[in-house]
Amino acid sequence: MKNWRIITVLLFLCLVLTGITACGGGKTEAASRQLFEVVRSDLVVSVSGSGNIDVSNEAKLAFGVGGRVDEIYVEEGDNVAAGGVLARLDTDALEVALTQTQVAVTQQEAAVTQAQVALKTAEYNLEKTRDLYTLSDIKIAQADVDEAERYLDEALRKLSNYDPGSPGEAFYQNVVIHAQSRLNAAKDKLDAMLSGTDPEEVVIEKLQVELAEQSLELAEQSLKLAEQSLRHAQKQLREATLTAPF
Repeated sequence: MKNWRIITVLLFLCLVLTGITACGGGKTEAASRQLFEVVRSDLVVSVSGSGNIDVSNEAKLAFGVGGRVDEIYVEEGDNVAAGGVLARLDTDALEVALTQTQVAVTQQEAAVTQAQVALKTAEYNLEKTRDLYTLSDIKIAQADVDEAERYLDEALRKLSNYDPGSPGEAFYQNVVIHAQSRLNAAKDKLDAMLSGTDPEEVVIEKLQVELAEQSLELAEQSLKLAEQSLRHAQKQLREATLTAPF
């Protein structure tokens, strides 16, 4: 009899537990069936992290010459094409220097042409040496001597303005040597005319040819120096403008 009571109580408890579970499951299912309206929107995915950011191209820019900035053409954040002008210095002094070097090149080109003509003339005179001289010839020869003396004095004066070992001293030493050779040749020619020695005239004309060759060489060297100065002035003017490398 006691066993039946125990069975009856257990069955009752099972029925009670079953009912409670059924009631609870119904509420959970009802809560999970809530309705929502579907709308169009953006899908955003965010990623967070820490580290360093490097650029693909980077350059430190600087003017090739010193000076005062005249104008800046861009602002921070602007897009600039490769080769675009970023800034420019005041170029007034550089433009003046460029003009001066251009004038110097033109003058030296003319000097080279004159030296070439003088050489051709000396070579012609050597071939056409004559035995007799007129009074006019002697006067011309005397004038050449006077001019050669003035040229030598001027070269010596300029040489004295430069310090020993400087480029200017080396240049004007060559000028003095050239001037002295010119004076010697002019004096020898005049002496030959006054003495009337024809063999000496041939020697004089040869010296004139050598002098003309030296003059041409000196003029060509001066032209090269002027051209180098011109290229330097052009380079400085270009480097006064800052452009974008990429």
